[in-house]
Amino acid sequence: MRSLTTTICLLLLLPIFGVSAPSGVQAQQESVFFPETGHTVRGRFLQFWRQHGGLAVFGYPLTEELQEQGRTAQYFERQRFELHPENRAPYDVELGLLGVEILAARGIDWRTQPTSPGRVAGCAYFEVTRHNVCNQQGGSGFLSYWTTHGLEFDGRTGKSFAESLALFGYPITEPYQYTNSSGDTVQAQWFERARFEWHPNNPRAFSVLLGRLGAELLGARSGSAALQAEIRAVETVISYYDAINERRFDEAYRHWANGGAASNQTFDQFRQGFANTVRVSVLLGQPIVHAANSVNVPLAILAVVN
Repeated sequence: MRSLTTTICLLLLLPIFGVSAPSGVQAQQESVFFPETGHTVRGRFLQFWRQHGGLAVFGYPLTEELQEQGRTAQYFERQRFELHPENRAPYDVELGLLGVEILAARGIDWRTQPTSPGRVAGCAYFEVTRHNVCNQQGGSGFLSYWTTHGLEFDGRTGKSFAESLALFGYPITEPYQYTNSSGDTVQAQWFERARFEWHPNNPRAFSVLLGRLGAELLGARSGSAALQAEIRAVETVISYYDAINERRFDEAYRHWANGGAASNQTFDQFRQGFANTVRVSVLLGQPIVHAANSVNVPLAILAVVN
């Protein structure tokens, strides 16, 4: 039997159906809901998303904020944001090494892949990884895209090497023919944090597109124990309050471990506690997975009582 562990952030008991705004509650940090994917970006991640390319560079959010390896993170179509509050802005948000991670998940060690013997004319050679980045057609291609895109660190016009490196990382493969997740066969080159794809039939401004690495990595992890535990925990909380609102108190009681004993009430006491409750509305926070059988689900409760 799963236990119901809740962190109650707000409880309003309102007489005779009266509803009023709670006093002394500070304004929430700015957030934007994206109906395209059903997820919200807020606070520092929203600011970072806007400042460094937004939809064109990162895509839509694919998750809410979540905890990974002790840090707050959020997945987007093309990247994963990682919060490092110990660093000063703009270095308090880092991008995941998704290119490295996806290749590793496929059993590919980029360090064993073919490299370039040296610098190629008209290209940028990265001695650290021994790869060239070149343009595919005239002045258009991977090199132009790498040098004209990047994070914004110095406030100057254009992108410095450090700004481009922070967004994409070093190249870790040579260009080669690759079939992407959309089924298109394109020339592609992997970087530590990105995959460049060449689409020559697109308008020039969109001839280089970034692979949907966030979506691909998240899809590969969709069966992970942590994610499944998070889903089960949220489903438990929702089922619990649905049962209360529908007056199915015996079912709600059983959501607690040990046949309801974990509520520290008898069933009659539990049911009587909701005798005057008209309806309970719940706002869920981001679940925190401690283990496959231990998940905290923060929530705010708005209860209307008679």
